[in-house]
Amino acid sequence: MPAVSSSTKILVTGGSGFLGTWIIKYLLEQGFSVRTTVRSPAKADFLKRLFADSSSQLEFSYVQDVVADNAFDESLSSGDIDAVIHCASPLVVSDPKADPDVNIKPAIQGTLGILKSAQKSPSVNRVIITSSVASVRDPREAGHVYTEEDWNHGIVKLVKQYGAEAPSLVKYGASKMLAETAAWDWLKENKVEYDVVFMLPALLFGPVLSETTSDIGGSNGIFLDNLKQAALDNLSPESLSKPIEFIDVRETALEHIKALTTPEAGGQRILSTSYVLTLEEILDILQKNPVEGITLPTTYEKTGAKPPFTYSQEKNARILGISHRPAAETITDLLKFAVSIGWKQ
Repeated sequence: MPAVSSSTKILVTGGSGFLGTWIIKYLLEQGFSVRTTVRSPAKADFLKRLFADSSSQLEFSYVQDVVADNAFDESLSSGDIDAVIHCASPLVVSDPKADPDVNIKPAIQGTLGILKSAQKSPSVNRVIITSSVASVRDPREAGHVYTEEDWNHGIVKLVKQYGAEAPSLVKYGASKMLAETAAWDWLKENKVEYDVVFMLPALLFGPVLSETTSDIGGSNGIFLDNLKQAALDNLSPESLSKPIEFIDVRETALEHIKALTTPEAGGQRILSTSYVLTLEEILDILQKNPVEGITLPTTYEKTGAKPPFTYSQEKNARILGISHRPAAETITDLLKFAVSIGWKQ
């Protein structure tokens, strides 16, 4: 199926989120028109201010509950949407004892919902679904290189075994895995006129465009927790050797858009990763690239540990070809932003 061109209109779900705002920014800069789903007029007002210079290219559709039946039908009913980027998804639930279905059901229902609504809209040629590396990273032997052929069945087994006692990130990972497999199963059983690309990003790091800057959460928060003073005061060989997988949010946003415009991307799942580094390697980077306002330990026992796994970037490079920022740039840009809005170690 042919890819879309920059003269077309794209529906972006979750447009006021961390990834969604960057995707909209780059779509507008590349000449696309955008309709985005938001939960409330307040979210729309924020995006109107953020993209005031492109107001003629941006419109809004209000979807209060992405898991409601036919939630996206109205967003696609006008017949002028050529492609969809679905990046609206539940975040990690803060309650560590929450029922796994708090994450899993909305992820599955939201993903199937956008596919079903797109099925009713003949103008849609391509749908991009934001999944996660959590869908591939089943524990393997040390040195394993994960590819798009891997599936994380183990994380689903963990949630079934431990239920509400499973760690929050495990519940979140299971939600991404189950949402993606549910989507593939649905696509096999239903005739659609569009093709689908599943993007599988690692943790997203980088500056925030959205309104949630007073409390940097999500993937950025996971990284920043490692640099809290309490964590740095208690560095151990185990914590220093912990692998941290990430990609700059700006890169994965551009990759989502390239997946719209590249014919070869149709029908693929594509890993979206840049680096897997240990915390020790990240601290070494920051020692060489200090950020004002960030205090690092001057001495700690080096382990020399390397991450026990990596991700193949072959398919992504071959099909999409978006170049990677240096790891130091992503990390320092995030920290400079965090400091600028008052984040404290």
